[in-house]
Amino acid sequence: MPTKILQKILDLTDRLGTIDLYITDTNFTLCCDGEKIRYSNTLVTYEEEKMTIDNGTQMTVTFNDLTTLLKSQKLDLGTFRIYNCTVPISKIQPDCLNGLVKTLESVQDLHIVKTVFSKLDANELYRIIPLFDTETLEEIDFVNCSTGCLLDDDLFRNVKTLKLLGDYGSLSIETIPYFTHFYIKVDFFTRDNAIGIRDVLLNAQNFQVCQFQFPHNDPTEIAEVFDPGYHGGETSLIQYNNRLFDFTINIGPGYLHIQKNHQGN
Repeated sequence: MPTKILQKILDLTDRLGTIDLYITDTNFTLCCDGEKIRYSNTLVTYEEEKMTIDNGTQMTVTFNDLTTLLKSQKLDLGTFRIYNCTVPISKIQPDCLNGLVKTLESVQDLHIVKTVFSKLDANELYRIIPLFDTETLEEIDFVNCSTGCLLDDDLFRNVKTLKLLGDYGSLSIETIPYFTHFYIKVDFFTRDNAIGIRDVLLNAQNFQVCQFQFPHNDPTEIAEVFDPGYHGGETSLIQYNNRLFDFTINIGPGYLHIQKNHQGN
């Protein structure tokens, strides 16, 4: 049974579109379309309302409520976010991760359009992501996550949009050619990265648009990869054709934006 607080929220709700789960060292928070329920050691709190936890722990009560949400007939879930808010950032405790996995496993056909994962490592992501229905999952965002070799996995073959936000160091172009849309923020971006984009990504049939953000740099060496006759300047707009597709490429200090236009010659 859900907590009385969650049941109250469900009774007043016609549709559930977004669920956020926050995991900290000492408590959990569920956010249902902006309505926040906090689970501490002894209390469940919603606005000014408080309920004592008499049976179970804060973790079991949290995941019991999450199970109720995910199985609710009112669920029309567009976005599900999971945030690791431990301080300092560390792996989620094994019993917590096991509880989350068990909760997600209990829900058949977890149809979600967008997922956001914040500060999770590759092992945690490997256990969680396969539990989502990849036929309906269209966008996945990683915020300061350790993805490892995760992006090489077939799990993402149906995902259209990828966002990598945070400190991701360098870039491996070979891991991302099958996404149609993506936004990536990296610590540095090199001429070799640009060559990889030109030779690998821009030949991908499914690719449509991407944006890279990186620390301020001289865009000249990046622009020259796509336009050998480039003569410098703070920004440039390049029309690029690789005989397969036409692209509009916008380059400036700290960013690279590429849009596929149409079939090339």
